[in-house]
Amino acid sequence: MFKADYEKIIETICEYKGITSKQLCEILRDKDCKYTFFLLMKKYGVEFENVTNDLNTISKKQMVYNYKKAKEKFLINKKFREMYLRIDDEVKNII
Repeated sequence: MFKADYEKIIETICEYKGITSKQLCEILRDKDCKYTFFLLMKKYGVEFENVTNDLNTISKKQMVYNYKKAKEKFLINKKFREMYLRIDDEVKNII
């Protein structure tokens, strides 16, 4: 995946939350957005190493843990699943 696509995913999530892409740390504070972020990164083939380079605050171990929690939440929580699917549709249209 190209870095431009990776940035488009971030911009789409930021747009959904109503924040600028410069406030990326805000995404990581909101669990739903953080989990959506990790699911989309995995779906669109972004390597965890690329994300750890951009987000120095997260280790690979934390990223794997967050991805597992995101999968669980996707299966359990209908509201989260709908939010994820809505953002995923927007990302598909952009990419």
